[in-house]
Amino acid sequence: MKTEDIELLKQVFQNCIDEGNTFEDFEGFEWAAESYKEAKALADLLHMDGEFLHPMIVDCYINAHDPKAAILYFDELKRVYDPSFIFNVDLLTSVAAAYCDDEQWEMAEQTLYKAKDANKGEFSDEMYLVRDRIRQFYFEDRG
Repeated sequence: MKTEDIELLKQVFQNCIDEGNTFEDFEGFEWAAESYKEAKALADLLHMDGEFLHPMIVDCYINAHDPKAAILYFDELKRVYDPSFIFNVDLLTSVAAAYCDDEQWEMAEQTLYKAKDANKGEFSDEMYLVRDRIRQFYFEDRG
């Protein structure tokens, strides 16, 4: 590939991210997810790091009130990537939230604790929010 082609594709990559951010700002979460997926495909083509896009895509599905799509996306990542990649704190935290939204409480808890392990045994602020949702479910379930 020519240098100018690479530079053009890098610009398109950034445009996809910017477009996704704009869609998110206006609550077009499904469109944002698609823009981020396009950016990820370009990152792969250009051998660039685009892994930071996965948690963003999952978050878009969650914000679009489609936790099943977030979970399916994560399942696809597990099929495609090395298991060590899936040990990403932000991704696991987002997926744990998706499991909460889908009322898969045991999976939410398991995924949350994987995120905690990936975060050197510490809960982040986002993890505390997910943990509180899980605890609330168990409290209501027993109450």
